[in-house]
Amino acid sequence: MNKLYAFGCSYTYGNETSDWYHDESIPSKQAWPSLLAARLNLECVNLSKSGASNDRIFKTILTTIKSITQDDMIGVMMTFPNRRLSIKGDLHLSTHTDYFLKYHSDELGSLNFIQNLYSIKHLLEQEGVPHFITLTDNRTFLETKKHFPQYKISSKDIIMGPGLGFFKDVGNLRHPNDSGHIKICDYLFDSLN
Repeated sequence: MNKLYAFGCSYTYGNETSDWYHDESIPSKQAWPSLLAARLNLECVNLSKSGASNDRIFKTILTTIKSITQDDMIGVMMTFPNRRLSIKGDLHLSTHTDYFLKYHSDELGSLNFIQNLYSIKHLLEQEGVPHFITLTDNRTFLETKKHFPQYKISSKDIIMGPGLGFFKDVGNLRHPNDSGHIKICDYLFDSLN
């Protein structure tokens, strides 16, 4: 394998890590993708974006998949269901409350999450690229299960939850800091092996 391609939101980009404060325009070298790539002896290509929705994550994978070879690996960290991509960019509950109050519900967010997850899985399996899919934490899984109890996650998918403890290592109570990303990397590395 040559490269680890990482897709996700700010949890993958590395917001709140020590080097993120120096230059927010590039993904952190302290974030889990760089750490995991180093442990796997791969070059890291972090294509995540702070604030990305699952729609954007899927779109980014779709637009780059043809440049990824079967000698590479893809790591996808799905984000929270209450984000959407629109013609104005990524929508977030805290900044686009009008949209969420009038046109959105938690159930629709969960449905969109399942659609994106299954679409990403199908695409990656069809392309035959080694990959893993994880979630920012188990809240995404639990919220989706609440609306769609029949929804099941594959045993290949890695769910990280508060039991892992990286939420204790946060920079602003929202994002893992350097030690949190080390824990995420360790957890993913152990799960892949």
